[in-house]
Amino acid sequence: MAHMFGSMGGLGGIMARRAFAPAHGGNANRALTDTPPTFSEVVRGLSWTFWAAFIGYLGLVALFLLVRGGRSLPGPSSTEEIEGVGKEPEKAGGVWHGWGKKYGPLFGYTFGSRSFVVANNLKTAKELLENRASIYASRPRAVVYHEIISDTLDGASGPPTKHWSKWRAVLEAVPSSSPQFVQEAAHTARELLAGKSVEEAAERYVASCISVSVYGEDARVNALDEPVWEAHKGALEGMREVSKPGLRAVETWPFLQHLPPHLQPYLPPLRALRLDAEQTYLTSVLSADSETPAVGKANEVGLGEKETAWALAAPLREGVEPTAAWLRWCIAASLIFPAHLEPIIAETSALPHPPTPADLSSLPRTRAFANECLRYWPTRPVIARATLKEDTWVDRARSRVYEISKGAGVYVNVDAIVKDEASVESARAFDPERNIEPSELGVFGLGARKCPGAKLAETIVVLGFARILYAAHAAIPSGGAPPLGNAFEWSGTARGPAKFEAVFEAREEVAGILRKEREQWADE
Repeated sequence: MAHMFGSMGGLGGIMARRAFAPAHGGNANRALTDTPPTFSEVVRGLSWTFWAAFIGYLGLVALFLLVRGGRSLPGPSSTEEIEGVGKEPEKAGGVWHGWGKKYGPLFGYTFGSRSFVVANNLKTAKELLENRASIYASRPRAVVYHEIISDTLDGASGPPTKHWSKWRAVLEAVPSSSPQFVQEAAHTARELLAGKSVEEAAERYVASCISVSVYGEDARVNALDEPVWEAHKGALEGMREVSKPGLRAVETWPFLQHLPPHLQPYLPPLRALRLDAEQTYLTSVLSADSETPAVGKANEVGLGEKETAWALAAPLREGVEPTAAWLRWCIAASLIFPAHLEPIIAETSALPHPPTPADLSSLPRTRAFANECLRYWPTRPVIARATLKEDTWVDRARSRVYEISKGAGVYVNVDAIVKDEASVESARAFDPERNIEPSELGVFGLGARKCPGAKLAETIVVLGFARILYAAHAAIPSGGAPPLGNAFEWSGTARGPAKFEAVFEAREEVAGILRKEREQWADE
């Protein structure tokens, strides 16, 4: 359109110059005076070429506007309708699913100063996040956390750079397995047999495995109340709170960061939180094994001490809650759908020893059960990206072109995708036999921001679940009821099952094997 305006402007200029030349039958002497021609004389002086071009131009403009069909995406406009989901979009999946039926697979709305664009099916999500990767801020959340509460306040979005790719390289260097995982999983099974709650046992196990992968074997989490883990949890909660998108005006109006410090009242509390978290992360780095791959990668790519501390803490901040929720869903599903357990127990019992990370490739049914749990109950039901520039969306079904504004949050309703019959056959049925990869449905994200810890999370969950089934029988307490598949509990942005009770009884047939395993570890 800009080229069209330029072309018409040039043509208009040529015709205007012709209009001031003496028209046929006009007064030639007028051209020699300073008196401008009248409007009627100008109109009569325009050639038929100008009029043809002008009418054609108007027709093209009308056609463009007709096809474009308006600038805004379809979507709700009522304040009351929007207000309930505007503050916590990560929990809006159910409402968005209903709006998707009304407005189509892609819709948008505005809440305050924030623009939301929501993709409700897999095809639309992939077209937005994978085929148009260049329009998004692609830095890992860990980078955003560090920047948004730093003294420079660079904001919550930015283009891919060589610098943030160093952070990504560190995260990708975290190993997805460790020999220590075996002892952590065995300890978790013993905790459950001793009566510890599923929630506490799962959190300690996942936190310990991730700590070991990042910092080395000496960083294992023995208990949830130990000082190191309590410090990390406190930092996690603080970072989550200050990193909520749209929480501060500086994100909407970045020029505010250039004001004098005394005119930026949001800085002191953010700096205090940053320094507290930084101290925790630096302490963990100083006590870490320098031979671990992630620490080595941070040194290799040249990250400074503080950036290394923040980068290495990212898997704990981002991974513990959703991974622990995934394991809890597996345990809950074993009580909700016990008929699916028989082939899994037979599979784990056929091993010549208790399950280890090396055995996971020999446990396809256990892995399929865990994957179906994540598909059926995604622990991150909504994923989001921020746009860096304006883009357009072509709705071919309606022959319309819509605008996605710069700075909009593009959200993918994973909850709707995993229950969409177009993506998964019999999507509303729990069926481990389908053996579908959750990553194909966007459960671990799409595009450049796909979770680098997906393999680590899978190893932790499948191994932990296999060890629990190998060592114990899980049952519903006497007089109790199975967990509710539609009752949820949120931990940050991770959604797990509501708290439930389960009774674990030792499998006597493997008691001797497990005892010998513990004795061997004690001798080492």
